Amino acid sequence: VLGCTPSYALFLAEAAAKKGVDLAKQTEVRITWHTGEPGASIPATKAKIEAAFGARAYDLPGLTEIAAWGFECDARAGLTHVHEDYCYPEVLDEQDRPVGPGGRGELVFTSLYRKAMPLVRYRTRDVVQLADRKCPCGRTLVAFEGGVLARLDDMKKVRGIIVYPRRIEELVRPHADVDEFQVVFRRHEGLDDILIRIDPAPTLTLAERGKLGARLTDDLRTGLGIRVTVEVGEPGSLPRFDHKARRVKDERTEVPF
Repeated sequence: VLGCTPSYALFLAEAAAKKGVDLAKQTEVRITWHTGEPGASIPATKAKIEAAFGARAYDLPGLTEIAAWGFECDARAGLTHVHEDYCYPEVLDEQDRPVGPGGRGELVFTSLYRKAMPLVRYRTRDVVQLADRKCPCGRTLVAFEGGVLARLDDMKKVRGIIVYPRRIEELVRPHADVDEFQVVFRRHEGLDDILIRIDPAPTLTLAERGKLGARLTDDLRTGLGIRVTVEVGEPGSLPRFDHKARRVKDERTEVPF
């Protein structure tokens, strides 16, 4: 069993491939669980991890203040169950009103077991969607569709459009020839712009890199509802991460010192 962030699992897979090690055939890893990032709840990212390790990947969302508050069951139906025995969940809209089944809002927790540091209606800043269906596993716990969908802290506005980094990953990861990527929010020619830097698979020719960039540009424009700039660089040109990934930069707000 391997437990780590999704980014570290992808880092291990790439490092092993460079050394000629087939993790799916030459290791006995059969289960991987991932926390710290939403990658394991993104189908394309999960599929990439599972293909690399020949294992089943599970999302295990958590908070430092609460610990692991949820889990993905063996039914793998796209639902994240909540450990209601030690934390009470609420999903609130922008007016702090509870949402109904199928509604989206901010996840708020009350800890039921902490004594030294009790948490009462703790705002997580995570966006979730309350499930309106039953899980095939038979559990009746509160469940969320697709795990953590976004972080309110990560929300960006570009030319009047709200953009979440998770949505960008959902659009980039299905492209198998993308080894790594970086998202830069910037000012370009007097306007807000999104620059997507792509680290391509080393097997691609220059012509194939150009086609990859064109496909990504189209998919991102359609999926985000806004035009973006895609740059396909050299293989290995972007950093890899052995903990939580830092793929997003906002040059519009960063202090230059």
